[in-house]
Amino acid sequence: MAQTYNKLKIDIKEPVTDIITAKQNDSNSRFLDVYLYDGGVPINLTGHELRIYMLKPDGTEIFNNGTITEAASGRCQFELTDQALGAVGVLKCEISIWQGNTEILTTQTFHVFVAESL
Repeated sequence: MAQTYNKLKIDIKEPVTDIITAKQNDSNSRFLDVYLYDGGVPINLTGHELRIYMLKPDGTEIFNNGTITEAASGRCQFELTDQALGAVGVLKCEISIWQGNTEILTTQTFHVFVAESL
């Protein structure tokens, strides 16, 4: 299966200026490959869980779990599901880091532009 990964470096103390572009209705193929930093230092994700919160252009909210791929270097991945890519326009996103059932840290908001499928 064809898959594509958009690399994104996010420092929790800085605004995220990168805009990711994806295609409407793509399924099981688009992923965010994210590196999380705090003041330029990788956030150690050992023992944590990650979630992405997305607000679609139509007002629908989505929460998905992420996968930690390299805990010590702050690397994680999130699938842009067919549900997330269902509405054309700007998908607003935030990543939150959890320990147990407690949210301990959230990134600045970033955007994924969902382009219309022909």
